[in-house]
Amino acid sequence: MLFLLPNEEGRIMQANKVYDPDGYDRRLDEAGVSYIKVNRPGVLSPGEWMCSTRKGSIVPVHRRPTMKVSVDKMAFKAGDNDAVVLKGAPKDVTFSVTVQGSDVWTGTLPDGELELSVPVPGLYCVRLTRWPYRDFEVTIEAIA
Repeated sequence: MLFLLPNEEGRIMQANKVYDPDGYDRRLDEAGVSYIKVNRPGVLSPGEWMCSTRKGSIVPVHRRPTMKVSVDKMAFKAGDNDAVVLKGAPKDVTFSVTVQGSDVWTGTLPDGELELSVPVPGLYCVRLTRWPYRDFEVTIEAIA
């Protein structure tokens, strides 16, 4: 039996796979812990799954929704008037642009759109994050 401990947003904060569950839910109840009990063969990734925040939900655990982001091109010319445009992200999504694991630009997109132009060629990883959506990540090449 899988016991999921979500926060008030439905984020899975802890997942306990219990192979002998007799009495385990009683102990959680006595401790005042909010949990969802699911009969699953393995642990669920919090990056992919979430818990319903509605009491008595028929589907207490479900996949996090994906962002419907479009990227107009996967390569563009660095140091020019060229840019890549990402559209369709949720409003107020946070973003980070990294090169070889180092952040070069971070912030929040109030309208869910990002226009990226850079002065130096390289591979730029763009990551968009906004709960409850799954993170969106794409690598874009800036060519010389």
